[in-house]
Amino acid sequence: MKRAVVFLGLSLSLLPAAEPCFAFLWFGKTSKTGLLWVPAESFSDWEGLAAALARNKKLSFTAALTPSMASAEARALLQPFVAEGRLEIAFRLDGDPILPLIHDHPAAPRPRDSIELLTAGVSAHRLAWGEVPLGFVPAGGLVHQGLFPLLRSLDLAWVAAGALPSSPRPSHRGMRLARCRAVKPVVGGRSLTAADLREDVSDAEVLVLDETGGVLSEGSWTRLLSTSSGVKAVAKRFDRVSDAMERQGDGAVEAGGRAASSGPWPDWTGSQDAWSRTPEQKVAWKLYGIAARAISESANSRSDPKSVAAATAALRSSQAGWIYRALGAPSRERREEADRALRKHLISVYKALASPPLRASWPPCSTQPKTQAGPSTRAARFRAGRAPTGSPATTLPRSRRSGRTRASASRASASNGTTKP
Repeated sequence: MKRAVVFLGLSLSLLPAAEPCFAFLWFGKTSKTGLLWVPAESFSDWEGLAAALARNKKLSFTAALTPSMASAEARALLQPFVAEGRLEIAFRLDGDPILPLIHDHPAAPRPRDSIELLTAGVSAHRLAWGEVPLGFVPAGGLVHQGLFPLLRSLDLAWVAAGALPSSPRPSHRGMRLARCRAVKPVVGGRSLTAADLREDVSDAEVLVLDETGGVLSEGSWTRLLSTSSGVKAVAKRFDRVSDAMERQGDGAVEAGGRAASSGPWPDWTGSQDAWSRTPEQKVAWKLYGIAARAISESANSRSDPKSVAAATAALRSSQAGWIYRALGAPSRERREEADRALRKHLISVYKALASPPLRASWPPCSTQPKTQAGPSTRAARFRAGRAPTGSPATTLPRSRRSGRTRASASRASASNGTTKP
C-alpha cells in the first residue's frame, strides 16, 4: 500500500504544471452594440412591446419617441422597464424635421425654429418620462454643428449622428455623438429577421432600426421580438445606446475639430441628400423657402403678431421630414400623399397671412396622368416663372390670370377678323 502511494505521488510530481486560466474569472460586461429603434409616430402596440420585455429579462435597447407618442398607456406600460434600466427612451422632435435644411435654407434660414422646437420638445419629453439622462435622435441622424451649443445647454447625454468611419468619435464639451448606421432595407416583402442584424457594424457604435421613412416597414421590430430566436439573438449582441457608448471608452474629438469638419455629415443610411436630391424634393424645398420668406417679410413689416404666429405654426407643420422623404420615394402613392400634405400646410401659411398663395400652392409632385410633363420639366417651368403644365389656375395671382385670359381672347378675335370692346 505504501509503495502504491509513493508511486502515485512520484507520478503526479512528474506531470507538467497546468497554465493558469482566467477565461472563467472575467465578470465584466461583454462588448455590445447599441440598438436604436425609431418607430413610426403612428405606432401603438405598446402592450406587445411591454410583453416582449417582460418575457425576456436580458433584453435591453433604446427607443426614440416623440413627445406626442408619450401617451398615458405608453408611459404606464414602459416606465417599469425604464426604471429597471433595460429600456432607454431617447428624444425625437414631433414630425422629425430635417434640422440642417431648416437651419441653413438658402432662401429663408430659420435657426430660431430649431431652437424653439428643441427647447419645447425636451421640456415635454422630460415632463413625460422624468429627469433622466437623455439622448437626442434627429431625423436620419442629420445633425448641424450650429446647434451643438444649444444641445449641450439642454443637458443631453448623447446625440445620434450618421456613421463617420474615417474619424474618431466627435463630441462637444462632453456631449457624445453616437456614430449610427441603419439596418439595410428588407426587400421582397419578408419580415425582419435576426440575420438582418448580424451584419458587420464595426464602423458604427449604434445599429438603427428606422421605421419612419420606408427603410423598414412599421412594426418590424415588434414582430421580430415575437419570435424566441429573434429575441435571443438581440439580447446577446445589443444593448442600450448609452451603455454601449460608455463601454467604448474615451478617445472622442471635439466636433469643431479637423475630423468632424471634413465635409457634410451623412445620415445613418450613408446618404447626404436623401431629402433633397430628386426634382420633386428640390421644388418642394423651394416652395417651402418662398413661404418661409413671406413669413419673415410679414414679421418685418409689423403685421398682426397673431397672423404671423399662425403662419409660423403652419410652416413648421410643413417641415416634417416624412414629407420630403416620401417625395423621393419610388411609390407614386407616397409621393402624392406627401404632395397633398405639403400643399395643405403651405396654403395655410398664406391664409394666415391673408395673402394669395401665388405659385407656392403648385404641387411639387405631379398628380396628373403620366402623359403630363415630367417632374424635371415642371420644375424648370417653375424656375422660369411660368405656370407648370396641368397646374391648377389658383397657382397664379388673380390679376395675372385675368390678364392672360384677356390677351388670349384678343388674339383669338383678331384671327377671326372680329374685335371685342
